[in-house]
Amino acid sequence: MILFLNAPTPLKSWKRPLGAAALLLLLLSLWFVSTPRRPADPPPGTLPESSWSRTGMMADIMISGISIEPAVPGPGQPFAVSVITQNRGIIMSGPYTITLSLTGPAGKALLDTSVVGNEPLESARTRLALSVPAGPARQPGTYTLTVGLEPEGFDDEQPGNNRSVRVFQVE
Repeated sequence: MILFLNAPTPLKSWKRPLGAAALLLLLLSLWFVSTPRRPADPPPGTLPESSWSRTGMMADIMISGISIEPAVPGPGQPFAVSVITQNRGIIMSGPYTITLSLTGPAGKALLDTSVVGNEPLESARTRLALSVPAGPARQPGTYTLTVGLEPEGFDDEQPGNNRSVRVFQVE
């Protein structure tokens, strides 16, 4: 240790730049601390955080998958539709309703049904909520299947993920 204490300071020219940098850092810190904090205004059309009406934990039930079996049905061939739901929230959901709407190539509604009273989903769980035969598609073309999910008696954290559309071909 004595060797280090008595050793000459290397590069004495460093003292001046380090001192200037330390002074600049001190001045910037004082300016930052003395500047009053102004909350940023929310973008136009949005509500400030203090006006949120929901508080606490919520369920977030969503449609996580739509399956059509076979994937490309032929004309007159029966096919089935399966819907998978998921709760991404941190509490158990309540019961929910699933609606199915199938539109054919001419824009004509071919199927419009609802399944009411699906069992509640626990947090972070996925379930096959619905599997129904959709019947044969009579003519070739593009078909659109719209699936909706409506919570029954509970608030959903993100209602935007409660609707999904699947377009498929009948060839």
